[in-house]
Amino acid sequence: MDWKAAADFNRFFRSLVIRVADQQSAPSWKVDSTLRPKVP
Repeated sequence: MDWKAAADFNRFFRSLVIRVADQQSAPSWKVDSTLRPKVP
């Protein structure tokens, strides 16, 4: 196990989650995203 890489990833992911959570509006999909879920 690469413990330094795991710690680096955890710091990155924590930072990303905090930035997203602290935004004024909720995250949303781009209209033309190919990854956007299909709504029936």
